[in-house]
Amino acid sequence: MKKIDLGQTITILANMGVIAGIVFLGIEIRQNQQSLDEANAINRALALREAQNDFSTFRTTLVQDEQLTEIWTRGLRDEELSEVEEARFALLCTEWIVALMTTVEHYLALDQVAPARGNIGIFWDRADVSSRFMDCWIDNREAITEMEYLPFLDLVESSRP
Repeated sequence: MKKIDLGQTITILANMGVIAGIVFLGIEIRQNQQSLDEANAINRALALREAQNDFSTFRTTLVQDEQLTEIWTRGLRDEELSEVEEARFALLCTEWIVALMTTVEHYLALDQVAPARGNIGIFWDRADVSSRFMDCWIDNREAITEMEYLPFLDLVESSRP
């Protein structure tokens, strides 16, 4: 048997230490990636919940204010509204469109196209029965374009019945 000198022993141990370090680094990277993926999933879910809260706030506002509910309902039916009621309907309509836009954008960011399309279907259901709602959409479309919510606009226009 040959004797291994001290230099070779140190080299072998150093190489084993490098290999152990690389293995440890790989394990750490995998654990960090899993943590990042979990944090990303939580943040996306929170963002979607926040967007859906906009609709909840809108509905709560209507539930709590009978006059706004009446304006919203009559406006969607294209019934006559006073000048003040027209202004309030326009504001309600804009809020509804912004809530929809935010929700759809979050669904698209999560690659959930089917729920996004479902929400757009609700939009077209309203636009089909109310010329006043459609006017509101036309009034807001330019601002939405300027804010560069192009995926939302593309989905709205591509889903038009």
